[in-house]
Amino acid sequence: MTARARLVMFLVAALAVAAFFTAACVHLPSFGTSDHSYRQRAMTAALGHRTANVVSSINFDVRAFDTLGEEMILFGTVLGGRPSCCARPATNATATTSWSR
Repeated sequence: MTARARLVMFLVAALAVAAFFTAACVHLPSFGTSDHSYRQRAMTAALGHRTANVVSSINFDVRAFDTLGEEMILFGTVLGGRPSCCARPATNATATTSWSR
């Protein structure tokens, strides 16, 4: 892949990330208002779980998503690193590889 193609691919991806970030920030509630949609959802969920400690319940739920994200990063790293460390020998009998010398 050429440097120009990588640059174009990066710019397209950066533009997409910037568009999603802008769309997410536009819909945030104003700072300092009494409208806290997360508070309402957290209290409803805590009452639905019938927990006595709301803070620990929310922390436990958020940590579950965090751990899932970390596992996906690790999984992607293992998949991405596999081709470089597990080279297969060439099928041609005359071909030599650096590890077979």
